[in-house]
Amino acid sequence: MVSSNSTPIITRAPEPQVERTPESEKELETLEMNDRPRPLRSVRTLCDHSAGRGSELSFCKGEELVVLGGVDQDWIRCRQGDKEGMVPIGYTSLIM
Repeated sequence: MVSSNSTPIITRAPEPQVERTPESEKELETLEMNDRPRPLRSVRTLCDHSAGRGSELSFCKGEELVVLGGVDQDWIRCRQGDKEGMVPIGYTSLIM
């Protein structure tokens, strides 16, 4: 005999893991951007510079350098042909 005060216990099976699809166009664009390699940024040199240390690049006014990354607030790491080195950020202008 079953008492009217007892309630049956119902357990749910775990939901299957389904790969989630992006819900909005913006979310889809964000996912696609994360998959793409970042384009390289370039700077144009504003004046001549002779390297003071072995880790710096020497360059002439008007040259285009590929930015590899930031070092600190005053220096960036750049590539000039097959050479790499530090460049004073104040001597450059970002190419958009």
